[in-house]
Amino acid sequence: MSGALRVAVDYRPVEGRRAGIGRYVHEILQRMYARPECEFSLISTRPFRPIAAVRSRWDLDRPGPRLAVPFPLKKIIRLCYTEPAAHAMLKRLRIDVLWGTTYFFPLGLDQGPWKRVVTVHDLASRYYPEALDAPMLGQFNRLEEHLAAADKVLAVSETTKRDLVKLLNVAPEKVEVVYNGVSERFRRLDRVPESVRLRYRLPERFLLFVGTVEPRKNLTRLIKAFDAAARTIPHALVIVGAKGWKTAPMYRAVTESPFRDRILFTGYVDDDDLPALYNLADALVYPSLYEGFGIPVVEAMACGTPVMTSNGSALAEIADGAAVLVDPLDVGRMGEAIERVVGDEGLRADLRAKGFERARRFSWDVAASQVVACFQALCGRPASASGAR
Repeated sequence: MSGALRVAVDYRPVEGRRAGIGRYVHEILQRMYARPECEFSLISTRPFRPIAAVRSRWDLDRPGPRLAVPFPLKKIIRLCYTEPAAHAMLKRLRIDVLWGTTYFFPLGLDQGPWKRVVTVHDLASRYYPEALDAPMLGQFNRLEEHLAAADKVLAVSETTKRDLVKLLNVAPEKVEVVYNGVSERFRRLDRVPESVRLRYRLPERFLLFVGTVEPRKNLTRLIKAFDAAARTIPHALVIVGAKGWKTAPMYRAVTESPFRDRILFTGYVDDDDLPALYNLADALVYPSLYEGFGIPVVEAMACGTPVMTSNGSALAEIADGAAVLVDPLDVGRMGEAIERVVGDEGLRADLRAKGFERARRFSWDVAASQVVACFQALCGRPASASGAR
């Protein structure tokens, strides 16, 4: 593959349990690897071997090892060994492009003889700083430095691009919108394995929320809205996602709910089981306060699941008429919307049809092509037709 671009990718979000950003990196990189234009090296969490070349697709699928190192020692190792080693390895590999897949350039690699591209998934840190814990907020306070070092910024929606321009004064021409996609496994299933329902102890009828359990997801208000709707509907509320931070108000709302026995937490659910949960649910309820994209909305639509989501941030842009939109601060209207989505069969049929159509507009293959084209343009390489390895 002479002439291929040599790309170093921050692969750390994929290691361990994959949330939204981890899925973004994994899905795009799988498709980019099938093309001949790029060779890849992965930046990992391993402190003594932070960068490894991708030799086969197996390298993209294996779980990344994590080494638990006490904080003071971890910082010393990073500064004295990991960062210098990473710089030396990238130079030795003659990297053309460094791709910071999660807001920042890792390991002090924002300086070097390579082009720098960074993906920004949202600017929640500017709109809702109180929803972040202190270490995360401290990290995001340095976001401008990384954006200034970037040659190109990838935004996952037009909303995120507008936020970058408005809030952080990033030049519009520096930002390229590359929408997230939806994997082919998210589709309407003719038959859902009963083992999935048994594994997660799912009731016959339920509303579904998918996402990390943290303040920005607006779960406290969702639970109160469910309390209002639960008086007239038989459904349970199933909350899927890993436990995040600042969850005390949400758990207090569960404890105080008269329908707390109908509020279920599954914890983290493997990606392979998520399509079945979407198919089993009567609706996705996703009233997040702010999103840069909102992957669960598109996944639910692709599975034929009616969606209720927020009328602000990128969620209205992504849904584009294929979901019931609500003010995420209005608990009363949210409860009414829940009742409509599960009780109005005409509305459900309309949402299902529009959702299928809308989900088809989001493709990881298209996203991968756009990212490759961005790298080629930065490095002065002509765009070429894709082809399998």
